Amino acid sequence: MADIIFISGGVRSGKSSFAEKLATSHAERETNSLYYIACGEPVDEEMKERIAQHRYDRSKASSWTTVECPVNVGSAAKRIGQGGIVLLDCLTTLLSNELFKQIESYEALIDRIKCDLSIVAEKCDVLIIVSNEVSFEPFDTPLVKTYGKLLGSLHQWVVEQAREAYLVEASIPILMKGEVIE
Repeated sequence: MADIIFISGGVRSGKSSFAEKLATSHAERETNSLYYIACGEPVDEEMKERIAQHRYDRSKASSWTTVECPVNVGSAAKRIGQGGIVLLDCLTTLLSNELFKQIESYEALIDRIKCDLSIVAEKCDVLIIVSNEVSFEPFDTPLVKTYGKLLGSLHQWVVEQAREAYLVEASIPILMKGEVIE
């Protein structure tokens, strides 16, 4: 099972940049391949621009193998080399994409996402999972409230599995779980 690192923060907090630097550092130190599981779908102009920016940022830093996987993220495992460093960006988008597909129940959806994440974790040495922190936002509709509860449940489960957990605010990573290893 991979060492899991969880990184959350607000929108545009710098969490993806921090995650990419962390993944690159692990890959260089351990001479592992880098994999980026991208969960975003280019559904509007803003998302197209964000995806393009993320691709550009990765192209400058290292050699990444990108796996586009907006749903059923466990299927990405077959495209990841054994023992790689994997960055999944992001759990928030993955949950949103999955919610708008045909689902049996919310409980079954959460169980399937957990299973998919475990499948990916079995394949790699380090799995870095990025997600947005939405608990500070108002839950003003029943759907947003349900989404927040589901995401909170996933966050808690991932942090239980994780060796390290960070909250990123204004590009400053704050270690919430784990210890700093020099």
